[in-house]
Amino acid sequence: VMDIDDDWILPPNHLNYQSYVEFKPVIENNLREADLVTCTNEILAERIYPLNPNVEIFPNALPYGEHQFTEFKEEDERVRIFWCGGATHEHDMNILKYPFRRLIDFSSKIKMVLGGYTDTDPMSKMIWDKMFNSFTSNGQLPWARIAGLNATEYMNLYNYADIMVVPLENSPWHSCKSNLKILEAACKKIPVVVSKVNPYALDTDAPVFWVENQSDWYKHLKFLINNKNARQDYGERLNQWAKEKYNLFEINKDRRATFESLIKS
Repeated sequence: VMDIDDDWILPPNHLNYQSYVEFKPVIENNLREADLVTCTNEILAERIYPLNPNVEIFPNALPYGEHQFTEFKEEDERVRIFWCGGATHEHDMNILKYPFRRLIDFSSKIKMVLGGYTDTDPMSKMIWDKMFNSFTSNGQLPWARIAGLNATEYMNLYNYADIMVVPLENSPWHSCKSNLKILEAACKKIPVVVSKVNPYALDTDAPVFWVENQSDWYKHLKFLINNKNARQDYGERLNQWAKEKYNLFEINKDRRATFESLIKS
């Protein structure tokens, strides 16, 4: 069984574009040889199908309420606008550069929290500093940077969030990703403002604030900054939606049944 959660053909602006070429034939050979391929959404499944029709979709899901995936958050007197991720998201963060300049109006109320920051090598530091500038209007907005955490602790980054922003480029490659960021925000009952592009747009029923035009970033954030009750309401609604639709324990029942069927055949 081979599991794959990203399109293996990287776009030219991807950080690892130059090195992926040597891995492409290996990945595609593995896809052809597998008895079963699993992935996280239907768009990626369509990419896999010509190489191997034995493909099943198991969406990303979380064990809500277990381990690090609890509702606990730290308190803060300011409204914290939060993003976390890795250095490959530089182009996504560029989306926020101009809309976030308008947040200067709320400098006394907000704090920009950037999670995952690393300066362990010159390349990482250069990229992260560019992302930091896009996110904080070149440091003019109040801000906090949090270093990345390991896999068993990373959800603790979300403890410092009141509103999460999820900018994403609109491209075929990005559409093959999963909706994991809004599922993680749902753990902590954090309302989400998100680009209305695939894969997020596949969840048309998600109780989030959709961004269809650049002006929507400021419009939605202004509303949420000024309305604590709305933040709590949308956080609760997102939590309930995710627990019902993307509960790891339920999805793993389907995964187990599929694997058992494969073994018997």
